[in-house]
Amino acid sequence: MISLLENLPNEIFIHEIFTYLSIIDLNYEFFLLNERFRTLIKCFSSRKRHHLHLTRHIGIHQSIFIIDYILPFLNENHQFISLELNYVDSFLRFMNNYSQINTNYLDKIIITSFVDISFNSLIDLVFQCSQLRELKINVLTNLDSSWANGRKWNRWFENMRKHHRQNILRELDICVWCINHSDVINFDPRLWNKDGVFRDDKNWRVRLKSDQPLTWRLARRSVECSRSDEDYVALMHPKQNSTCTLI
Repeated sequence: MISLLENLPNEIFIHEIFTYLSIIDLNYEFFLLNERFRTLIKCFSSRKRHHLHLTRHIGIHQSIFIIDYILPFLNENHQFISLELNYVDSFLRFMNNYSQINTNYLDKIIITSFVDISFNSLIDLVFQCSQLRELKINVLTNLDSSWANGRKWNRWFENMRKHHRQNILRELDICVWCINHSDVINFDPRLWNKDGVFRDDKNWRVRLKSDQPLTWRLARRSVECSRSDEDYVALMHPKQNSTCTLI
């Protein structure tokens, strides 16, 4: 099959075959074949601007290939716009590589599975994504219990408000699954309402999933991930109205 393709003239690829493929499919199918196809892809890609959307419908192997081989080598005509992932491994690969990726145009990050990363790594990522408008992510407190520390959220949110990020980051929704109920501390009811909304800004919300109900008297907060989720076991079985799923 490869030998038959290589017998075709360059014009057939650039003006015919490549036009039917998305920039992601084009790279995934042809990039690793040989140097000729890599050169043709660069030539074709430079002719117009491409918006890249890494969506949850892309399989894990293809998403990892895109993160490893495509995103770090984008030219100015390639604008990486959105990142939506179901797979933990794909997101962890992205977190390891994003310093090499142009995130200047990235305006959406949605991670549907629960990931175990440090709080500071998310802060660094959001700082790099200056045009980010929507962030939805589910996290565990196994690696970093500070996800459930209200004071740390206060500092980060106040710092972003100081730099007017609320004018750009229009939707921030974090679901935190607390491994230990004692992780949840320092959520001041003067700053947070019972739905996890910060300073009455309904667009910024932190939702906690704790294994035991907690009280305001302890300056702690427990907010269910959704009305239909009652305990950890519920997260293992998808429900119609559930907003957080474990994959």
